[in-house]
Amino acid sequence: MRGASSIRYMLRSGGARVCTLILIIVLGTLYLPSFHFYAEDDDELFPTSGNNTIGEGAPELAPAKALIDAVPPIRAHHRCPAPRTAKVHQIDRARQLCTPLKSALPAFAVSLCYERDAYDAFTVRARRVDQKECARLEAKGPQVEDEQMREWVRKERGPDTLWLRVDGAERISTQWSTYEGGCAYRFDVHVRNAGDLYVDLWHAYEDYQGFVEGQHMRALPWPPLLQRRLLEQPIRLPWAASDCRPYTVPPIFESHLTEVPAPLTPADQALEDLPPCTGDDPIRGSYYPANSLDVLWPEWNYPQPHGRPVGGRYRFMPHDCEWRHAGMRASTAHRCTRRRESVYMLGDSHGRIIYDGMVHRLNGTGGVMHASHKLEFKSAKVGQVEFAFQWDPRGELIAAEPQKICAALIERKVDVFFASIAFHLALDEPTHVFLDRLEAVFDAVHHCTKPADRGHGQHGAYSGPRTRVLVTPAAVAPRQDGDAAASKQKSTNARHAYWAALAAPVARARGWAVLDQFALTEPMAWEPMFTDRLHYLLTDAHEAIVDEAVGRTGLCPDE
Repeated sequence: MRGASSIRYMLRSGGARVCTLILIIVLGTLYLPSFHFYAEDDDELFPTSGNNTIGEGAPELAPAKALIDAVPPIRAHHRCPAPRTAKVHQIDRARQLCTPLKSALPAFAVSLCYERDAYDAFTVRARRVDQKECARLEAKGPQVEDEQMREWVRKERGPDTLWLRVDGAERISTQWSTYEGGCAYRFDVHVRNAGDLYVDLWHAYEDYQGFVEGQHMRALPWPPLLQRRLLEQPIRLPWAASDCRPYTVPPIFESHLTEVPAPLTPADQALEDLPPCTGDDPIRGSYYPANSLDVLWPEWNYPQPHGRPVGGRYRFMPHDCEWRHAGMRASTAHRCTRRRESVYMLGDSHGRIIYDGMVHRLNGTGGVMHASHKLEFKSAKVGQVEFAFQWDPRGELIAAEPQKICAALIERKVDVFFASIAFHLALDEPTHVFLDRLEAVFDAVHHCTKPADRGHGQHGAYSGPRTRVLVTPAAVAPRQDGDAAASKQKSTNARHAYWAALAAPVARARGWAVLDQFALTEPMAWEPMFTDRLHYLLTDAHEAIVDEAVGRTGLCPDE
């Protein structure tokens, strides 16, 4: 009783303030250790080989509320997303909690899995409910003639192809799930920015139609894109604890440059001091929301075909490096064209748009490039740099008449050579034809040399392009129109991803650099549906591709 009287006396005499102070100290001790900006335990990070979503081999519903309720209000340790890095934490499946999501297709059960204290990754799972139907589909087997590839598709891809899209704090889109057998599929999503995420999922193909290969592909029917919604509504994930700061990309325009009146945190300073992007391997990265000042006060506006914005919303930022060359948007591009150089692009319409994008950018032309005129051959001169484009969408011309292309390279003394030949081949040719054609292109360029003229020293000598860049196929938009069906196109993003992964090491072994157009366009594959349903002109992917293409030329000094 005496102790209780003492407590009542403390409260009456202002001791409540002391108790409150003690409570604040205790809560602060629990909270402050978790206050950080991006990620902790960097020694546990491991690098990834792709852009954002990779299988181990990528309006709230009631279940989403369960996710929110499951997030701990205050924890001593949690992981925030780490922006601008290729390294990610490995997902600990034993610690994941899974909550069912309402499926729009009764044939599938869908769930979302996450770690309570990890805000840098989550997993989306989908599986067929009827295992007898699954067994029937698996028994049919893939429509692939090559036995080794057929077994790979059966074990790694499964009968169904799903399409995952994430919007909001980061744009992610992929058909590359991990197949777990029994018609069960898993997308492991590594997140690199804090903030709300909007997750959607579609059933794209069934009966192994997402990956069809054979010697007589042109005779096979078009694999119908089903694009059935697997979720009744997109799922909103209020992803990250309150102390996980979103990453803000720097503004594009000089008029929007800002100054921070206080010293930067070590994490922010590290992002400011990223090294320039170099090397010949594909440049990986993520699409983050565009800087607010660029969106609110743009110095040039993106067209909105069909009344829908398709560009100026996201910005691609490389992992662990920064493009700092003078050929970036709103930079002093005239510094790139002061010395005599020659750039040559051979390939398809995607290559033509890259060619036009480089000319547009280095010309210092303001605004967004609106068009790319269809010509079999075109050329331009910007300052002292000559550009040329040769239409050869399947690499047939350079393979059949290498001397003709070589003569053009020698005449122009081409320094930088790009090849973009995969997209058309993927329409109706098997993988081995693509790989054989690549070797033909590599050989033709390798053997394109000319000795010096007699008695003139090195005058007239040509040793071939100093820089050779292979462009992987662009991603395929979700077309369901009659033109796609009539042309019997077999190109799917699962096949394009497979070709891009195969081509990169082959090209690097032959001394070529790789511009992974597929990785840059797959997250933006939805936007062409509001333009021409094929190309990435006017989208944020186009600017990312031109950033890298100009960087690959070596024309521009760093700023």
